[in-house]
Amino acid sequence: LGTPAPHTTCGAPPAVYDCAALPVAVPGVDAAHIVSLDLGWEHSCALLDDGRVLCWGSARSGGLGNGTTVSTSVPTEPVGVTGVSDLEVGGGTTCALLENGHVMCWGTANVGQIGDGLMSHDAATCIDGGGSFFELSVGQAQR
Repeated sequence: LGTPAPHTTCGAPPAVYDCAALPVAVPGVDAAHIVSLDLGWEHSCALLDDGRVLCWGSARSGGLGNGTTVSTSVPTEPVGVTGVSDLEVGGGTTCALLENGHVMCWGTANVGQIGDGLMSHDAATCIDGGGSFFELSVGQAQR
């Protein structure tokens, strides 16, 4: 305790990440406010108790939802995603179920995961066609 784990970076730009052998604290995330934590292939997202989402890691194919493909170890909020009641990460795709029953997704869509014909989304897009949902599940390739 009190001595931080040594940090080692892995990967190649733009997907450089911390690959420490021991757990490290994520800067800017207060664990007391995390409702759930979901991990993808190269990015992680936390649902906070105020309905916000924070994501960090690889932004390849828009995995962080912040409107860029620039990877970061600093948590960032997906653009336009608030009032989240459930969060699921599957591979490189992330989907959020909003309190109003709508679903927003971002990230990899190379095999149709998001369902709109695009290959990726670097910002969240509403995919529910105006429906209202109560449960969410995300896999690695099909939704």
